[in-house]
Amino acid sequence: MIKTMGAKVASYKELVQQIESLQKKAEEIRKKELNQVIAEINEKIAAYKLRPSDLKFGGSTAVETAKKSRKVVAAKYRDPQTGQTWTGRGRSPLWVRHAEEAGQSRDSFLIA
Repeated sequence: MIKTMGAKVASYKELVQQIESLQKKAEEIRKKELNQVIAEINEKIAAYKLRPSDLKFGGSTAVETAKKSRKVVAAKYRDPQTGQTWTGRGRSPLWVRHAEEAGQSRDSFLIA
């Protein structure tokens, strides 16, 4: 121990030992309380008739899962020169805009 103006201050090594001791005690208490906490959670789930999709697990919510499961939209238009395709949704690609500016109809690029 280091003495500073009459007060005893623990050394770094002693503080590390105290931290380790407290961490062990905290883990023991956590283990003792864990079963009770799980039982309480299960009671709440049953009482409110919750489903897994109602809860967040690993950061995913029902909305995030729905976004991930969006279907791929089939291409509706194809550029005959480059083979590039476009679904017809969102901003039209340059090749469509240039063709329309040149007087071509968008329908001339429809995929049959």
